[in-house]
Amino acid sequence: FDLDDYFKRIHTLQKTAPLSVYTGVECGMQLITDVVDKNKALCQDKEFDYIIGSLHLVDGKDPYYPSFWKNQEPAECIQTYFEKIYDNITTFHEMDSLGHLDYIVRYAGPGHTSYHYDEYADVIDPILRYLIEQGKCLEINTAGFKYELEHPNPCEEVLKRYRELGGELITIGSDGH
Repeated sequence: FDLDDYFKRIHTLQKTAPLSVYTGVECGMQLITDVVDKNKALCQDKEFDYIIGSLHLVDGKDPYYPSFWKNQEPAECIQTYFEKIYDNITTFHEMDSLGHLDYIVRYAGPGHTSYHYDEYADVIDPILRYLIEQGKCLEINTAGFKYELEHPNPCEEVLKRYRELGGELITIGSDGH
């Protein structure tokens, strides 16, 4: 995949298409120096109109895989995940929106895919406040319904808290890839 060729084609479309064409990217955030540097360079060097920052890995491991959960308490994993979200968003300033804030609960297993905001308020509130202070969006990701969670990511309690804190900027995504 040649990214420069891609942008040339996009620029041609932007000039010739009878509709508006925008570019965006989802950057998987990780506090590993070369990943942070590559994400920042990608976002600064290219002309993306919109950048989603999201966390898929906790200490290099993806909660998608059952091996992630072996010998670990789901509540502790979820707590750590939220802590990593905060650490990453305060490092990766290039993003416009935080994607699927509670991605991890999709795979947490029975009894943990539905959580309550107040269980993790001490780590979720700083995330929400930071997004609001920095003018960043919070994504409402509808894939939670696809994963039979009965709520979007993040859950409604978190969305309500975001609004209570003054949050106004949201995006809606589906993880439809």
